[in-house]
Amino acid sequence: MYRGSSGADCGGRWGILRGKCPAALIVGFLILQFGCFFRHKAPSAADVPPPIVRIVLLPLNTPPEDSSLSWLSLAVPALMAHVGRNAPDLEIVPLWESMPVTVEAMGASRSIGPDQAAYIAGRLTAKWAATGEVTPVKNGISILIDFIPTKETVIPFRYEKQVEVDSMQGNIRDAFTQFLRYQTVRPITAEIQPLNAGSLRDTAQALDLEYGWFTPSEPGKSEKIVNSIAGTDNKLAQMLFNPNLYPAIARTAPPGKK
Repeated sequence: MYRGSSGADCGGRWGILRGKCPAALIVGFLILQFGCFFRHKAPSAADVPPPIVRIVLLPLNTPPEDSSLSWLSLAVPALMAHVGRNAPDLEIVPLWESMPVTVEAMGASRSIGPDQAAYIAGRLTAKWAATGEVTPVKNGISILIDFIPTKETVIPFRYEKQVEVDSMQGNIRDAFTQFLRYQTVRPITAEIQPLNAGSLRDTAQALDLEYGWFTPSEPGKSEKIVNSIAGTDNKLAQMLFNPNLYPAIARTAPPGKK
Protein backbone atom coordinates (compact mmCIF):
# COMPACT_ATOMS: atom_id res chain seq x y z
CA MET A 1 0.00 0.00 0.00
CA TYR A 2 2.84 2.31 0.75
CA ARG A 3 3.94 2.15 -2.91
CA GLY A 4 0.55 3.10 -4.31
CA SER A 5 -0.75 6.41 -5.54
CA SER A 6 -0.07 7.98 -2.17
CA GLY A 7 3.59 7.09 -2.54
CA ALA A 8 3.64 9.26 -5.65
CA ASP A 9 2.00 11.99 -3.59
CA CYS A 10 4.78 11.86 -1.04
CA GLY A 11 7.33 11.96 -3.85
CA GLY A 12 5.68 15.06 -5.24
CA ARG A 13 5.93 16.81 -1.93
CA TRP A 14 9.55 15.76 -1.72
CA GLY A 15 10.14 17.53 -5.06
CA ILE A 16 8.82 20.79 -3.64
CA LEU A 17 11.58 20.76 -1.06
CA ARG A 18 14.33 20.62 -3.65
CA GLY A 19 16.80 23.50 -3.29
CA LYS A 20 16.38 23.84 0.47
CA CYS A 21 19.17 23.24 2.94
CA PRO A 22 20.11 19.60 3.64
CA ALA A 23 18.77 19.74 7.20
CA ALA A 24 15.38 20.98 5.99
CA LEU A 25 15.36 18.32 3.33
CA ILE A 26 16.03 15.58 5.85
CA VAL A 27 13.40 16.85 8.29
CA GLY A 28 10.83 17.24 5.52
CA PHE A 29 11.57 13.79 4.16
CA LEU A 30 11.14 12.17 7.58
CA ILE A 31 7.87 14.02 8.26
CA LEU A 32 6.41 12.97 4.92
CA GLN A 33 7.45 9.35 5.26
CA PHE A 34 6.15 9.21 8.83
CA GLY A 35 2.81 10.65 7.70
CA CYS A 36 2.50 8.25 4.77
CA PHE A 37 3.23 5.31 7.02
CA PHE A 38 0.38 6.09 9.38
CA ARG A 39 -1.99 7.20 6.66
CA HIS A 40 -1.68 3.84 4.92
CA LYS A 41 -1.54 1.55 7.89
CA ALA A 42 -3.38 -1.64 6.98
CA PRO A 43 -6.47 -2.41 9.09
CA SER A 44 -6.13 -5.31 11.49
CA ALA A 45 -8.17 -8.46 11.09
CA ALA A 46 -10.35 -7.39 14.02
CA ASP A 47 -11.33 -4.22 12.11
CA VAL A 48 -12.53 -6.11 9.02
CA PRO A 49 -16.06 -7.53 9.35
CA PRO A 50 -16.42 -11.17 8.29
CA PRO A 51 -18.16 -11.79 4.96
CA ILE A 52 -21.86 -12.55 4.92
CA VAL A 53 -22.62 -15.95 3.39
CA ARG A 54 -26.02 -15.95 1.69
CA ILE A 55 -27.37 -19.49 1.36
CA VAL A 56 -30.47 -21.24 0.00
CA LEU A 57 -31.86 -24.30 1.79
CA LEU A 58 -33.32 -26.79 -0.68
CA PRO A 59 -35.33 -30.01 -0.23
CA LEU A 60 -33.31 -33.18 0.20
CA ASN A 61 -33.70 -36.11 -2.17
CA THR A 62 -35.43 -39.16 -0.69
CA PRO A 63 -35.88 -42.67 -2.13
CA PRO A 64 -38.99 -42.64 -4.38
CA GLU A 65 -39.70 -46.25 -3.41
CA ASP A 66 -39.82 -45.39 0.33
CA SER A 67 -42.56 -42.84 0.95
CA SER A 68 -42.09 -43.13 4.71
CA LEU A 69 -39.01 -40.91 4.40
CA SER A 70 -40.50 -38.30 2.07
CA TRP A 71 -41.41 -35.96 4.94
CA LEU A 72 -37.69 -35.61 5.71
CA SER A 73 -37.18 -33.95 2.33
CA LEU A 74 -38.68 -30.73 3.74
CA ALA A 75 -38.11 -31.44 7.42
CA VAL A 76 -34.33 -31.19 7.08
CA PRO A 77 -34.38 -27.73 5.40
CA ALA A 78 -36.77 -26.54 8.13
CA LEU A 79 -34.38 -27.88 10.77
CA MET A 80 -31.44 -26.28 8.97
CA ALA A 81 -33.27 -22.94 9.03
CA HIS A 82 -33.88 -23.38 12.77
CA VAL A 83 -30.20 -24.12 13.45
CA GLY A 84 -28.50 -22.00 10.79
CA ARG A 85 -30.21 -18.72 11.70
CA ASN A 86 -28.05 -18.71 14.83
CA ALA A 87 -24.89 -18.35 12.73
CA PRO A 88 -24.08 -14.61 12.81
CA ASP A 89 -22.52 -14.57 9.33
CA LEU A 90 -25.13 -16.66 7.51
CA GLU A 91 -27.95 -15.00 5.59
CA ILE A 92 -30.54 -17.68 4.95
CA VAL A 93 -32.97 -17.10 2.11
CA PRO A 94 -36.47 -17.68 3.58
CA LEU A 95 -38.15 -20.83 2.29
CA TRP A 96 -41.18 -18.84 1.21
CA GLU A 97 -38.87 -17.07 -1.25
CA SER A 98 -36.79 -20.07 -2.33
CA MET A 99 -39.42 -22.83 -2.59
CA PRO A 100 -41.53 -21.26 -5.39
CA VAL A 101 -38.33 -20.74 -7.42
CA THR A 102 -37.25 -24.32 -6.66
CA VAL A 103 -40.59 -25.82 -7.72
CA GLU A 104 -40.57 -23.79 -10.93
CA ALA A 105 -36.96 -24.71 -11.75
CA MET A 106 -37.41 -28.44 -11.10
CA GLY A 107 -40.68 -28.92 -12.97
CA ALA A 108 -41.92 -32.48 -12.44
CA SER A 109 -38.57 -33.69 -11.10
CA ARG A 110 -38.03 -34.02 -7.38
CA SER A 111 -34.37 -34.95 -7.55
CA ILE A 112 -32.06 -31.96 -7.11
CA GLY A 113 -28.51 -32.29 -8.37
CA PRO A 114 -25.53 -29.94 -7.98
CA ASP A 115 -26.20 -28.07 -11.23
CA GLN A 116 -29.85 -27.41 -10.35
CA ALA A 117 -28.88 -26.35 -6.82
CA ALA A 118 -26.31 -23.85 -8.13
CA TYR A 119 -28.81 -22.52 -10.67
CA ILE A 120 -31.50 -21.95 -8.03
CA ALA A 121 -29.02 -20.28 -5.68
CA GLY A 122 -27.86 -18.02 -8.49
CA ARG A 123 -31.42 -16.92 -9.24
CA LEU A 124 -31.79 -15.93 -5.61
CA THR A 125 -28.45 -14.08 -5.56
CA ALA A 126 -27.04 -16.54 -3.02
CA LYS A 127 -23.44 -17.75 -2.82
CA TRP A 128 -24.35 -21.27 -1.72
CA ALA A 129 -27.13 -23.83 -1.80
CA ALA A 130 -27.60 -26.69 0.67
CA THR A 131 -29.23 -29.88 -0.55
CA GLY A 132 -28.46 -33.60 -0.40
CA GLU A 133 -30.24 -36.85 0.28
CA VAL A 134 -31.75 -39.02 2.99
CA THR A 135 -31.56 -42.82 2.75
CA PRO A 136 -32.53 -45.58 5.17
CA VAL A 137 -29.87 -47.55 7.05
CA LYS A 138 -30.08 -50.38 9.57
CA ASN A 139 -30.47 -48.31 12.73
CA GLY A 140 -31.81 -45.01 11.40
CA ILE A 141 -31.10 -42.85 8.39
CA SER A 142 -28.12 -41.57 6.51
CA ILE A 143 -28.10 -37.82 5.90
CA LEU A 144 -25.88 -36.38 3.21
CA ILE A 145 -25.76 -32.59 2.92
CA ASP A 146 -23.97 -30.96 0.02
CA PHE A 147 -23.11 -27.28 0.23
CA ILE A 148 -22.99 -26.23 -3.42
CA PRO A 149 -21.34 -22.95 -4.49
CA THR A 150 -22.73 -20.85 -7.32
CA LYS A 151 -19.20 -20.21 -8.63
CA GLU A 152 -17.61 -23.12 -10.48
CA THR A 153 -14.17 -22.15 -9.19
CA VAL A 154 -15.19 -22.76 -5.57
CA ILE A 155 -14.96 -26.27 -4.13
CA PRO A 156 -18.22 -27.76 -2.71
CA PHE A 157 -18.40 -29.04 0.85
CA ARG A 158 -20.04 -32.31 1.94
CA TYR A 159 -21.31 -33.57 5.29
CA GLU A 160 -22.49 -37.18 5.74
CA LYS A 161 -23.61 -39.01 8.86
CA GLN A 162 -25.73 -41.94 9.97
CA VAL A 163 -28.18 -40.71 12.60
CA GLU A 164 -31.41 -41.43 14.39
CA VAL A 165 -34.33 -39.22 13.42
CA ASP A 166 -34.72 -37.85 16.97
CA SER A 167 -31.08 -36.72 17.09
CA MET A 168 -30.90 -34.93 13.74
CA GLN A 169 -30.63 -31.44 15.23
CA GLY A 170 -27.21 -32.11 16.74
CA ASN A 171 -25.96 -33.42 13.41
CA ILE A 172 -27.35 -30.44 11.51
CA ARG A 173 -25.50 -28.16 13.90
CA ASP A 174 -22.35 -30.21 13.34
CA ALA A 175 -22.80 -29.84 9.57
CA PHE A 176 -23.07 -26.06 9.89
CA THR A 177 -20.11 -25.94 12.27
CA GLN A 178 -17.92 -27.65 9.72
CA PHE A 179 -19.24 -25.54 6.84
CA LEU A 180 -18.71 -22.28 8.76
CA ARG A 181 -15.17 -23.33 9.58
CA TYR A 182 -14.66 -24.03 5.88
CA GLN A 183 -15.92 -20.50 5.15
CA THR A 184 -13.70 -19.04 7.90
CA VAL A 185 -16.58 -17.12 9.45
CA ARG A 186 -17.89 -16.99 13.00
CA PRO A 187 -19.35 -20.20 14.48
CA ILE A 188 -22.69 -20.85 16.13
CA THR A 189 -22.34 -20.20 19.84
CA ALA A 190 -25.97 -19.79 20.90
CA GLU A 191 -27.97 -22.45 22.67
CA ILE A 192 -30.67 -23.76 20.33
CA GLN A 193 -34.00 -25.05 21.56
CA PRO A 194 -34.64 -28.59 20.26
CA LEU A 195 -37.40 -29.38 17.79
CA ASN A 196 -38.88 -32.81 18.39
CA ALA A 197 -39.56 -35.18 15.50
CA GLY A 198 -43.34 -34.86 15.93
CA SER A 199 -43.49 -31.10 15.49
CA LEU A 200 -40.87 -31.32 12.74
CA ARG A 201 -43.02 -33.80 10.80
CA ASP A 202 -46.05 -31.50 11.13
CA THR A 203 -43.96 -28.59 9.91
CA ALA A 204 -42.73 -30.60 6.91
CA GLN A 205 -46.28 -31.58 5.98
CA ALA A 206 -47.38 -27.94 6.22
CA LEU A 207 -44.46 -26.89 3.99
CA ASP A 208 -45.44 -29.53 1.46
CA LEU A 209 -49.02 -28.28 1.42
CA GLU A 210 -47.84 -24.69 1.15
CA TYR A 211 -45.40 -25.13 -1.73
CA GLY A 212 -46.48 -28.33 -3.47
CA TRP A 213 -43.28 -30.33 -3.41
CA PHE A 214 -45.00 -33.72 -3.30
CA THR A 215 -48.68 -32.79 -3.06
CA PRO A 216 -50.73 -30.10 -4.85
CA SER A 217 -50.01 -26.74 -3.25
CA GLU A 218 -52.62 -24.85 -1.25
CA PRO A 219 -50.94 -21.62 -0.12
CA GLY A 220 -52.43 -20.08 3.01
CA LYS A 221 -54.08 -23.32 4.16
CA SER A 222 -51.62 -24.19 6.93
CA GLU A 223 -52.91 -21.69 9.45
CA LYS A 224 -53.06 -24.09 12.38
CA ILE A 225 -49.42 -25.18 12.27
CA VAL A 226 -48.21 -21.69 11.28
CA ASN A 227 -50.01 -20.15 14.26
CA SER A 228 -48.46 -22.78 16.50
CA ILE A 229 -44.94 -22.09 15.24
CA ALA A 230 -45.43 -18.32 15.32
CA GLY A 231 -46.68 -18.51 18.91
CA THR A 232 -43.46 -20.12 20.13
CA ASP A 233 -40.85 -19.04 17.57
CA ASN A 234 -41.96 -16.17 15.38
CA LYS A 235 -38.61 -15.77 13.66
CA LEU A 236 -38.67 -19.38 12.51
CA ALA A 237 -42.21 -18.91 11.21
CA GLN A 238 -40.98 -15.88 9.24
CA MET A 239 -38.33 -18.02 7.57
CA LEU A 240 -40.68 -20.83 6.60
CA PHE A 241 -44.00 -19.23 5.64
CA ASN A 242 -44.99 -16.09 3.76
CA PRO A 243 -45.94 -13.36 6.28
CA ASN A 244 -48.31 -11.88 3.68
CA LEU A 245 -50.49 -14.99 3.91
CA TYR A 246 -50.48 -15.48 7.67
CA PRO A 247 -51.35 -12.56 9.99
CA ALA A 248 -49.97 -14.44 12.99
CA ILE A 249 -46.43 -13.98 11.69
CA ALA A 250 -45.05 -10.67 12.95
CA ARG A 251 -43.58 -8.42 10.30
CA THR A 252 -40.18 -7.53 11.70
CA ALA A 253 -36.61 -7.45 10.36
CA PRO A 254 -35.64 -9.55 7.31
CA PRO A 255 -35.93 -13.20 8.44
CA GLY A 256 -32.48 -14.28 7.31
CA LYS A 257 -30.81 -12.05 9.93
CA LYS A 258 -31.31 -11.53 13.63
